Amino acid sequence: MQTQTWLCGVVVGCGMVMAVPPLAPMSGPPTGEELVEPEVRQAVEESRSLLGNTIGEASPTRVLPYEELSEEMKARGSVLRMRDGDTERIREFAEKRAAEIHAADIEKTVNAFHKSASEADFDGYFALMHEDGVFLGTDATERWTKGEFMDYARPIMVEQGKGWTYAPRDRQVSVSGDVAWFDELIENEKYGTLRGQGVLLRDHGKWQIAQYSYSFTVPNDKAKAVVGLILAPEADDAGEGP
Repeated sequence: MQTQTWLCGVVVGCGMVMAVPPLAPMSGPPTGEELVEPEVRQAVEESRSLLGNTIGEASPTRVLPYEELSEEMKARGSVLRMRDGDTERIREFAEKRAAEIHAADIEKTVNAFHKSASEADFDGYFALMHEDGVFLGTDATERWTKGEFMDYARPIMVEQGKGWTYAPRDRQVSVSGDVAWFDELIENEKYGTLRGQGVLLRDHGKWQIAQYSYSFTVPNDKAKAVVGLILAPEADDAGEGP
């Protein structure tokens, strides 16, 4: 009959909690770490490394005794049996949790990007933009590198204290490794509903805007009329934000 050994504890690190059942050796009470079978100890170490590498956090993981866990931690923890064949299960759990963490971080980054623009927070806004980032406005001439966009925005945000407000909704995010892309609808008091879309890069554990662009959403049945207006522009609103 196959003997199974359980390791008591919870792995804490990288924003994750994994509870595992108490140690139950084949006979006699546990007297120390030497009672843990070598293959079980190796599986635990591999899982720690796997979780850290998958999520990409620099903070080390640590193991807490099962009896020290709160009831909430026990209830929320994922019970994993540390035995041969469970490595793939741990990997799937870690990758799923990493995707959730990345998606949440991306949401915070893009929301902060919009909020900083609305509050005319020049430093905060451009701190969220990657050094090689590009901003694309609604006008065909509005393609700015980060430095060019800073030169454009500084008189508006710093000297005039003005920002631009676009309220996001219906955002869709996709992530692949250290690259993410998204699209969203954004509401503006002056322009109505526009589409925003962009790309983020994860650099040293931090998501930053590598590209963002605005575009007007034009209904198909109004496209000809809009094109007619574009071919005969009226006013130039330069200096009021992108």
